[in-house]
Amino acid sequence: LAERPTDRPLVTTAVPHMQVQVGPRVSVHDQLFRAALALPDVENRPAFVVGARDLWLPDRLLRTPEGAGPAAARGVGHIHADGSLHVRLPEARIRDAVNARWGARHPSLEDYILLFTPQSMAELEITFGLLVESYNHVTGRDIETEDYLPPPAEPLPSTTPRQVWAVIGEPRYHDEPECVALRKQA
Repeated sequence: LAERPTDRPLVTTAVPHMQVQVGPRVSVHDQLFRAALALPDVENRPAFVVGARDLWLPDRLLRTPEGAGPAAARGVGHIHADGSLHVRLPEARIRDAVNARWGARHPSLEDYILLFTPQSMAELEITFGLLVESYNHVTGRDIETEDYLPPPAEPLPSTTPRQVWAVIGEPRYHDEPECVALRKQA
């Protein structure tokens, strides 16, 4: 997973779990919604989170673990009004995404991650790729990102971000011992 080239936003460390002071790029946000809602069988439904939209799936398609919480029970996740997303991913992929600065762990759901608002079409390609991985994870399907989102005109830059914002209560980079220690503190 490529490292995210833009600054990591401030994130709350409790529920509601969200970015702070980040707005969507209109053209990127529009493309995110169009691509997400084009995924097979995904329905646009109101979320229990104010201003968010659920990426809802019929029960027959879900491989939801027994005892999963209500946030994980009905689909892939949800898109917030600011363009960030909460999605379900396997633990190893959550670690990859956090280490590469694409998201932050959910404070109370183990298989949930907040993916930061993509700030360019190149960032959207990575974010949407993680959304497709989540879709495949919860459905058992094997769809390809390229079938639902055209590649960006310009690739991600290889420059280092100018600033990395501290995330309250969470280190910038994670490794397994730190992740486990953070979960035990919560």
